[in-house]
Amino acid sequence: MTSNLDDQASLAEAMMLRGVMNIIGTYWPVGDRAAQEFSRNFYASLLAGDRLGLAMCKARRAVRDIGSSDWANYLHYGDPEYLLRRK
Repeated sequence: MTSNLDDQASLAEAMMLRGVMNIIGTYWPVGDRAAQEFSRNFYASLLAGDRLGLAMCKARRAVRDIGSSDWANYLHYGDPEYLLRRK
């Protein structure tokens, strides 16, 4: 059986082709402290009105600041200018 690489897609690409607008993931498993620091800073930044790309940068910097190499682990696929909508 032959395989055509043009038919292959990453999980992120497959999700985006089906309408998911933004995906945040990691390359490898992260430690609990790094995950907590990332999520706390990321969501606080989004809820404060920052764009998604800036929220990612702030959260990664917070993980780096605690001395964890997991700061480089977090990835974003999508629009860095995305903003949460407010009611």
